[in-house]
Amino acid sequence: MNSKDELALINRRASVFFEEAEHLLKKGEYDVAVFNAEQSAQLCCKAALLGSTGDFPRSHSVIDLINRLGEATKSTAKAREFLKRNRESLKLLETAYIDSRYLPVSYSKEDAEAIMNTSRTVKKFVGELGKSAT
Repeated sequence: MNSKDELALINRRASVFFEEAEHLLKKGEYDVAVFNAEQSAQLCCKAALLGSTGDFPRSHSVIDLINRLGEATKSTAKAREFLKRNRESLKLLETAYIDSRYLPVSYSKEDAEAIMNTSRTVKKFVGELGKSAT
């Protein structure tokens, strides 16, 4: 698979994960919705890195991926400011990845909505960084 096809695949998966998160949120399946929201944000970051550098790290940390994307797009200051402004919500997003998969943790509707909003925010920011790189 060439990098253009890989990029399209990762972007499609990011969109599907987010659509599923929205669907699951409406159904009241908050625990699985937050997992899908995190996966969407993670894949958006990885797709942007792939588009900018031709590769992406095997990291699962959205914070780490945003840092790396800032470096790759020569937007380190923007990335740091975004991370500083959104640190708490990003940590909640990252925690959702582990907790919803491995721990007996339940998420409330409010938590799930907050995590969904963070995922949207990440997607928007990553899109802006990607545009500034071109």
